[in-house]
Formats: sequence, C-alpha cells, structure tokens
Amino acid sequence: MSAPAPRPPAPPAAGPARTSVVPYFQVHQPFRLRRYTYFDIGVDARWFDDAENERIVRRVAERCYVPANALLVRLVHETEGRFRCAVSVSGTALEQMERWAPEALDGFVALARTGCVEVLGETSHHSLAFLADDDEPPHLPDHAKPTPQVDTAPHPAPAPIRADASHSPPR
Repeated sequence: MSAPAPRPPAPPAAGPARTSVVPYFQVHQPFRLRRYTYFDIGVDARWFDDAENERIVRRVAERCYVPANALLVRLVHETEGRFRCAVSVSGTALEQMERWAPEALDGFVALARTGCVEVLGETSHHSLAFLADDDEPPHLPDHAKPTPQVDTAPHPAPAPIRADASHSPPR
C-alpha cells in the first residue's frame, strides 16, 4: 500500500502570495603577489605588488564599487526603503580600499547608513588556509580583528515604509 499523495497547500486568503528577494553582494579584492625569485630570498621580504594592487583597486572602485553603491543607495531612496540588500566585504578588500580607494569605502558606509542594508561578516583573506599543516596559519587571527571603526548608524533615518496593498512590511 502506498501513502496518499500530500495535498497542495491552500492558497492565501487575501491576495496572491509574495516572495521577497534580497540581493547579496560579496566584495573581495585579493592582494596580488609580486614576482618573487630565488635571488630575492633573504634580500627582499616584500611578497605583494603594491603598485599593481593600488592600480587594480582604484580601477575597480572607479568602474564598479562607487557607481554600484550610488545605484543601490538611489534604489533604497526611490523605493522609500522597500529595496533591501545584503553586503559583505572581505578584510583584504577593506584594507585596500582604506589605503588606495577611500571613496569606495565611503560608498559602502553610505549604503549601510540607509538602514536598509544588512552587513554580513566575511572572511579576511579567502585563502586556502584549510590546506595548511600548522595548527593555526599566521593570518587566521585576522578574521577576529574588528573592522574599521565606521559609524553606520542611519543618517538621516530611512523613509518610513508605507504598509499598503502593494507592499508587505519586512518581517
């Protein structure tokens, strides 16, 4: 004997069902390694190509981070707070934006200040640390470091969300 097929759920009593979709934006900017040769051992301990890192983060900030953050802030304001999203920024991206593209970091702060963005925790390096033989690879404590001190309190307070037939307030 087979069990009876489950009944489909009953339709909602008042109007069609609504689903909220919250876009999630993950930002990561790795540090690029410089060309390190056998002859650099013991002579030059710099592993990273700062000039290349600066060039890339400035270019990405100008072409992506700054315009995208401005668009997201505009969407929040135009929809009176109904548009919501989530953002996470890796530790290496934060560090590079602090050093070379503070305008991009300011854009993320402005986005957080809308009160309509959930800032999610992110790994520091996106590394392959799990492959290491040591009990604790040297950069793992970086994950516990606090993020830069940024005032993310809403400034000004986001527009109130109107509860009407076309919109259900967030839960």
